[in-house]
Amino acid sequence: MRNDEPIRFAVVLGSFGAGGIERAVLTFLRSLDRNQYAPEIVCYKPEGGLCDAFAALDIPIHAVRLRRWNLPSVVRAVTCLFRERRIGLVHSHAYHADVVARFAARLAGIPCVN
Repeated sequence: MRNDEPIRFAVVLGSFGAGGIERAVLTFLRSLDRNQYAPEIVCYKPEGGLCDAFAALDIPIHAVRLRRWNLPSVVRAVTCLFRERRIGLVHSHAYHADVVARFAARLAGIPCVN
């Protein structure tokens, strides 16, 4: 990555519900300087009360369906996504997002903040 390129990072969420985590992430993403940061969103259930607000951010949103029985395949899919999109940092929120993000980031060789 060159110094003039924005830092690519992924925010991993469970849903776009109208809860406190989702509102905090929405506020955080709205405040970012897009010249310095290039965020992307990975969401397991991209629906909920704040769905339109997240879509209005004009940030890539990647839907990955998570069910208890498909955890290994979801970790693989998210790992591939991180690599393909050249993500340099992962920031996850809430238990299920933390579990998948932590494993996928480790496999992709990038740092993860939970």
